[in-house]
Amino acid sequence: MNTFTLRTAERNRLRITLDRLHGELLALRLGFEPETPEGYVAVHTWLQAQVDRLADQSTFEIREQLHGLVLRALIDPQLEHALEGWLDLIEPATPAPLRSFRRIVREPAPMPTLEA
Repeated sequence: MNTFTLRTAERNRLRITLDRLHGELLALRLGFEPETPEGYVAVHTWLQAQVDRLADQSTFEIREQLHGLVLRALIDPQLEHALEGWLDLIEPATPAPLRSFRRIVREPAPMPTLEA
């Protein structure tokens, strides 16, 4: 498990723990080697950019959104499209359940550039 301490818009600390594999894959997706200081900083910076974008939500909602955004950043677009099709079949006219993938922000914030 990888734990990251982030800051909310109110400057409160927000701690999030990612599964180790998710953290490693996200570092790779961002172009950094996992399990290195650079990879950790890249993931932390990406997560903080997401928190900054979700500033109007509660801490609980931000954590929930972050986990979904990490998954969204990692999965193949075709898999996400297949999931959307399946969700249309099982709940076409009803609002998305609280923990549904559909409640996750559609587009993650862009990755800020890291100064060397």
